[in-house]
Amino acid sequence: MNFRSKISYMKKTVQVFIVVFFLLVSQVSEVGAQDAVVRIMLFYSPACGHCHKVISEDLPPIIDQYSSEPDILIIPPTEEEEPVGPPILAIMADSIEILYVNTYTELGHELYRGLVDLLSIPPELQAVPTMVVGENLLIGGNEIPSKLPGIIEEGLASGGIDWIALPGLDEAIGQLIEVSMEPVPTEEAGVEETRTMPSTEEQVEDTSTQTPSSVTQIEKDPTESNVDTPTDIVFDTEFSVIERIKMDPVGNSLSILVLLGMIVSAAVAGSRLIFPENSEKTNSISWLIPLLSVIGIVIAAYLTYVEASGTEAVCGPVGDCNTVQQSKYALLFGIIPVGGIGLAGYVAIILAWVVGKYWHDPLAQWAKIAVLGMSIFGTIFSIYLTFLEPFVIGATCAWCLTSAVIITILMWLSLGAGMDALVRLRGIEE
Repeated sequence: MNFRSKISYMKKTVQVFIVVFFLLVSQVSEVGAQDAVVRIMLFYSPACGHCHKVISEDLPPIIDQYSSEPDILIIPPTEEEEPVGPPILAIMADSIEILYVNTYTELGHELYRGLVDLLSIPPELQAVPTMVVGENLLIGGNEIPSKLPGIIEEGLASGGIDWIALPGLDEAIGQLIEVSMEPVPTEEAGVEETRTMPSTEEQVEDTSTQTPSSVTQIEKDPTESNVDTPTDIVFDTEFSVIERIKMDPVGNSLSILVLLGMIVSAAVAGSRLIFPENSEKTNSISWLIPLLSVIGIVIAAYLTYVEASGTEAVCGPVGDCNTVQQSKYALLFGIIPVGGIGLAGYVAIILAWVVGKYWHDPLAQWAKIAVLGMSIFGTIFSIYLTFLEPFVIGATCAWCLTSAVIITILMWLSLGAGMDALVRLRGIEE
């Protein structure tokens, strides 16, 4: 074999080795990609509207993309926790695993506080829904669905993403047991039927050795039904009035005090309108009305922005304004932001005040009556909204309470001038 033949042979040999090498690398990459798992933690509240949307609308299509029949595991709630649901629910799919952590439970609250300390989350960002995927922290109903798919794709391509190193997480995962379905007889319209109802099996053997990277799976009966959706479990909650108040004890207590003050104020104002001879009347309309209305406009504009955009509100040390703003009661008829109604009301009050202050009769008198009427309506509407916070939603919005106090003060400030305007208009008509 001459020199050129040897060179040609060596080139062919090198080419073969290169082809074989790349084939092996590609096979290893495919196997690694198939075995890669992205592990996700979602902190939620049963009373959070944005959490409900993320769990019931945004996550199911992502879960279905990576597994058609994921395994569902939970940590059973204690007797005290039954109204708020399980501390943790786990969805174990082929390529993704999700832990739904209920912050209304003792375990869920401890894990969330541990996450806040671990990642040094500032107070203004301490809200649910909060999702953590490795080093990625996603907060809010907009950020989670927009960024999560890309994070999952990048994570799978890079070999997977493990659970965040959160204190107490290993022990919590070790308590997970699988959810099974048991037929429960029911009767509807006189016909006996059966329905499925979630229950928990005995904990798998040797769960003390489970780690966040390996959750023991249980063999499932192929004829056994699956749980409809995680939403059916995590949001199957029934709170008593006392339990709702205890969800935000400081904020809700303050809300109840404000509510009582507003009710008394409305009752007294109503009695003065019914018996005007017992009231002092004045033709002047207070200059404090536009000043307080401007403050109300700022608050209402901010709440309108929060409600319409779905962003997290900046909350003070008292109350849980994000839970309130994420509830279904933040939108009137499911469309109109309640903050927008307040915004329009405060603007209308300022315009009527200007007419009442600088216009001539009888339009000025009608304007004073309009200021009184709008402030009374606003107070009554605020009584309804303030009642919802402690007794229905279970959380209090400090911004909303401030607006409620402002509109009540506006009612008092406009009462004398409004009643005097009624008397004057009657005299003009006579």
